[in-house]
Amino acid sequence: MGVYKDEGKSATNMNRASLKDLLGRVQEREGLDAILVLDTDRIARNTLDHLTIKSLLQKANVPLISISQPMIDDSPEGNLIDTIIASVNAFHLKLLDAKYQSSRGKSQSRILSGKPKIGYINVINPSPAGKFDKRTIDIDPERGQYITKAFTLYSTGNFSLKSLSAHLFELGFRSNTGGQAGVSPLAYF
Repeated sequence: MGVYKDEGKSATNMNRASLKDLLGRVQEREGLDAILVLDTDRIARNTLDHLTIKSLLQKANVPLISISQPMIDDSPEGNLIDTIIASVNAFHLKLLDAKYQSSRGKSQSRILSGKPKIGYINVINPSPAGKFDKRTIDIDPERGQYITKAFTLYSTGNFSLKSLSAHLFELGFRSNTGGQAGVSPLAYF
């Protein structure tokens, strides 16, 4: 078991230290039962890279499980949906880049605008490597522990999103308004 994070790195290529470590474990058959990701775009935002990673995992018999995309499985339909989502992820990134290029004179804070998902915060990157990582999203030091707890609890299969929300509220997790987190925000962790 392990957590692999490439903080501040884009999933647009496979040249990421933690991803390389993870794939090394997969290829060495180091007892991985599954790989959990929030969304498949967390592991790759390039269709070819996504399919390459997926192929490596399939050869090692290690499933890639997306928490927010339960329709992706090893069925023919699940593989089709997975490939479509991978293509849409790549398209979305190219579309964002095109929008950025057309608005160069505008404020760069638009690259990362709006509030991050509950449990995360926007932070200024002290040493950006390029134009897309001047601001990043980081785990909220106060509420991040609840996100980890939510993943752990939900992965047991013993909680619906509604019961998970109620349980997290009992543990002290609050929405941005101070109430119980709704089902929708939990579905997009």
